[in-house]
Amino acid sequence: MAKAKKREDGRYAVSLSLADGKRKYFYSTVSRHEAELKKAEWVKLHPDLTEGEKLDGRITVAKWAEKWMDSYKGSLEPSSRRWYLSTVKGLCEYTFKTGITLGSMRVAEVRAAHLSEIVNSFSGASKGAIQNRKMVLRSIFSAAKDNGIINVDPAVKLPNVKGTYEGHKALTRHEAQLIADNYQGHRFGLPAMLMMWAGLRKQECFSLRWEDVDLTAGVIHITHAMDVRTGREKATKTENSVRDIPIFAALKLPLQRAYKSRSGALVFPREDGSLWSEQTILSALESFTKMLKDRTGEDITFRCHDLRDTFATMCYDAGVDVQTTAKWMGHSNVMTTLKIYTKLSAEKHEESVERMNGFISEAL
Repeated sequence: MAKAKKREDGRYAVSLSLADGKRKYFYSTVSRHEAELKKAEWVKLHPDLTEGEKLDGRITVAKWAEKWMDSYKGSLEPSSRRWYLSTVKGLCEYTFKTGITLGSMRVAEVRAAHLSEIVNSFSGASKGAIQNRKMVLRSIFSAAKDNGIINVDPAVKLPNVKGTYEGHKALTRHEAQLIADNYQGHRFGLPAMLMMWAGLRKQECFSLRWEDVDLTAGVIHITHAMDVRTGREKATKTENSVRDIPIFAALKLPLQRAYKSRSGALVFPREDGSLWSEQTILSALESFTKMLKDRTGEDITFRCHDLRDTFATMCYDAGVDVQTTAKWMGHSNVMTTLKIYTKLSAEKHEESVERMNGFISEAL
């Protein structure tokens, strides 16, 4: 760094060596000290000594969101990072009536009214999706305030928007029986049975290896999971996800049949022995539901997690205590299972009231 010096035009100049070898100059017509302060302020906003967009109110939301991802979400697993990137991209692409996108606005220009308009546009999405998008908005602007980019956080009070979907659904007993009666002959049949009768997560199901299935002891060992998008093995969702699940009667024969015709280490390998991709799973599920309709004439629509929720419902109906169900499902907190049980109990109560009212109406 060169010393401050007075130029011929009467200004004081202070130089700074940047990371790329170039020099940047800071000027003042008042004093060397003021020039030094300008340099110090610039270094504070650019700690890597690169000519990037300034970390002040003039930075755009898109640029700040990019820096926020690198600084606050840099250590995420690939699947989680992709979700954040996709969510941030969607938020930044929101276009206001003026034709301006949120991403193109300067952070200091964003007001609570802008974010309220965006949140209100979420109406009709699932409750979880709404909460997740609001969480990302809050995090981005809260971090902007923490870093001195803005003085007032516009995301402190976001409006409440009612979602149309309150959670995963469980299949009815009739629908579950249709799957049990027709699972054979389709590649998604046995995975559906495992998720429905053992409560496996999608990532656990399609990473399951035969060495994890003890047919003699009647136990499925869940020791790892797989990122179905990247094909890489990873740790289970939580420490509690490492667990043993009994092989119930509905699964014993299907697993025995599959074991006899196994090919490779994976229970559900692709033709080349590799892990199913996310697209393969979705395509197989769609094909399976179509097959069910062709065979039974009934249109059954469900997602992988709905099958897992069906297992929780069956545990409740069978009178299995909440602690045991939490253990089998790999919930890190028994409160997660308790919420499911509480919801099911409320539904049963409503059904009982309706049946009682019907009985009384017929009796009178």
